[in-house]
Amino acid sequence: MMPINNKSIQGYSPILHARSEKYFWKGKGALSIKTFKNGRAFYHAGHGHFAVDEGNYLLLIKSEYTNKYLDITWLEEKLYELAHRLLKVNRQVNKEILKLQSLRASTRKELYKRIHIGHEFISAYFDQSITLTDVARTACLSPNHFLRSYKQMFGISPHQYLSERRLQESKRLLLQTTRIT
Repeated sequence: MMPINNKSIQGYSPILHARSEKYFWKGKGALSIKTFKNGRAFYHAGHGHFAVDEGNYLLLIKSEYTNKYLDITWLEEKLYELAHRLLKVNRQVNKEILKLQSLRASTRKELYKRIHIGHEFISAYFDQSITLTDVARTACLSPNHFLRSYKQMFGISPHQYLSERRLQESKRLLLQTTRIT
């Protein structure tokens, strides 16, 4: 059973509701799950750049937040479900880490983090002109090391992923656009 602290955050509303084609956020906050519909939201959080659209979400955890009116049993069930899902994700991440060629496990883990920082950067800024050097710099790697490791991790080059992501967005926009005759 996880202890629950009944802290209130004065002057802070944990719910943001707004409409926009694009939304940019940078800062600190309580537990937050970011989703977006009919557009994209850009977040700079921690050491990464993230774009959130209809196909994914972003979970930000900075400080403890609880609502004293929550049903504790429901919350405990959700926390156990979350723990179960996190274990599944952890197993998958460990399998992916093993794809990277490095002698030390700690090096593979660090490289995995950096490659994903670069991957999220590409996902966030696919609609802008970005270079391999830009992405590698964001991941704190040389362009050659980033390219080689990215291919090991994802089985395609960053350029191939960028092209696929742009094509997906083009398809989405074409399907969303109404015909003018």
